[in-house]
Amino acid sequence: RSDKRRSSSHSSNSRKKLLQEREDSLTKAATRGTSNISAESKAAEDRAVQRAIDLRRSREDHRSKEVIEADEKKRESLLVVTCSPNGAISTSNALARYFAEAFEEAFPEQSVTVLDLADADLVPPMDDSAMHPTALVPPMDDTASKPASEGVALVKQFAAHSKFLFAMPMWNLTVPSSLKQYFDLLLHPAHSHLRDKSRGWNTADCPVTMLATCGNSQLGGEQDFLTPYVNDIFQKLGFRDIRDPVLVNGSYAERDLPKLLDNAYRMARLQAVNFEFDVSFEMYGTTAPRKKYAVAPEGERLTLGPKLLVVKAAQTSEDTACPDAVASQFSERHLSEAQVDTWVDQAPSVDTIDVSSLGLTHFSRCNTESQFLLWTEVLCFEESSEDDLPAMGSEWVQVERVVEPFMRADCYLFVVPVAHLFVPFRLKQYLDHVLQPVLTYNPRKKITLFTRKTVCVCTTSEGPLNYSGADMLTAYLRAVFAGVGFVDIRTAHVDTSVSGTAGVKAAVDKLSPPFSTLA
Repeated sequence: RSDKRRSSSHSSNSRKKLLQEREDSLTKAATRGTSNISAESKAAEDRAVQRAIDLRRSREDHRSKEVIEADEKKRESLLVVTCSPNGAISTSNALARYFAEAFEEAFPEQSVTVLDLADADLVPPMDDSAMHPTALVPPMDDTASKPASEGVALVKQFAAHSKFLFAMPMWNLTVPSSLKQYFDLLLHPAHSHLRDKSRGWNTADCPVTMLATCGNSQLGGEQDFLTPYVNDIFQKLGFRDIRDPVLVNGSYAERDLPKLLDNAYRMARLQAVNFEFDVSFEMYGTTAPRKKYAVAPEGERLTLGPKLLVVKAAQTSEDTACPDAVASQFSERHLSEAQVDTWVDQAPSVDTIDVSSLGLTHFSRCNTESQFLLWTEVLCFEESSEDDLPAMGSEWVQVERVVEPFMRADCYLFVVPVAHLFVPFRLKQYLDHVLQPVLTYNPRKKITLFTRKTVCVCTTSEGPLNYSGADMLTAYLRAVFAGVGFVDIRTAHVDTSVSGTAGVKAAVDKLSPPFSTLA
């Protein structure tokens, strides 16, 4: 046992050294300018910089006095939005820093603002008070709530910029919950005073791009729910000049990381030095082929276990009527079948969780470090006892608090209203905390406790769910649950604009057919 602890201590020191080396290499690469670019590429980029300067001067020569005065009111500036919980060892953050440096080199007269959404509580919680249509409308007095005041500040910051870069890691197949919440804030109905009524946000002549990274190779694949979603959001925000994203797959592979970074830095730099509105990029997002998401096939139909966990994900009280009706009917049916022989002597039970009341924060750097320590400790020393496990960070308590009731359940019902094309950010927070390697499944051996459990998903919306021809919400939930081992994944949808009580009953019947119909 003492030998095992010495080995564990040595391994812990090695991990810390590895993390420090990765942080140093990313920092060095992000601050060393163009020294990592070949002479040929550097010459090509220098020519691109000069072309951008010449084009800008040509446009300035042909602009009218009125246009120049209008432009001066809104100074050219770049807003860099980052959201990685990995902090200094984040590949997406390193790419964002490099992009900003290249941009400042090409446009020294323009300012750069960095907004890191990974900072705790930076984006206010979108509860009932903050989501009310009048909550964020100026003027704000001294009685205004803190979330409303902070929301106005973030929205004004967005409106004051003319160029935008969003850098993000793929987190459970899509964007981190902090970025989802930021998009929800920008699409808040109260912001009409900051928009042009005919175009939405005043972003029609603003370029926007994204830098996205993934530890494996899912970006651009059938389970990429990041790039199409962000592209749809860009369009809803009114952008027309949407540049091709810079995607980096395989960032977990330390051996291949330098090569991946060199290529990504080159693409990021070429975009940065030409980052001005260009009509040739207009509406790129809508002309690109629409993603056809791979839907996990219907799995083996299992008998629902006795312990049901209902997870409700409505963001405001106005969204709760239909989800509450679905949860109530499903729970009543579950409890009424206590006599089912397959449950033997186990009494049925229903536990309900409202994710908006859990008080969860976005997955933080502290949590990612704890996750990494637990993951490597268990996978490398699988026979270790609990006494041998490393000390977890203080924020890891949130993870353990939600994982325990989730693992105790035999079956699940998720009732999910669509929120700006996708999952509510509160549900994304919950999934990021619950679906943990080692705690809920073994990523190396593909061992999972969910194989013999059933998860039912009922989505609700006021109108069609298939925005731009694809139902991203249902496809995402099926993919993320299949990824952690669920086989019996059942889905249903209720369109509240065309169906009332009958629609709710039809959804419940689809998810959990009465046993009389199965006999």
